[in-house]
Amino acid sequence: MNIQELSNKCNTLFDFLFQVISTNTVDTDRAVGYIFSQDPKVKSQLNLVTCGGNFDKSKHLYDKRVVVASKLIN
Repeated sequence: MNIQELSNKCNTLFDFLFQVISTNTVDTDRAVGYIFSQDPKVKSQLNLVTCGGNFDKSKHLYDKRVVVASKLIN
């Protein structure tokens, strides 16, 4: 179910506003520690991850991950 289907089913759409608190580009083998980290001072945190760095055509992978941490502000 996508967000629109969920919204139609619930007749309510929630908006949340997050503020970026950090951005880190890390090697893929270190990414898990950043993706699942939680700032102890932040009550509601959302971490987003995407690919970064150089693309290895033979492996079909990027060698870095970009992890953006954000906190709920409303």
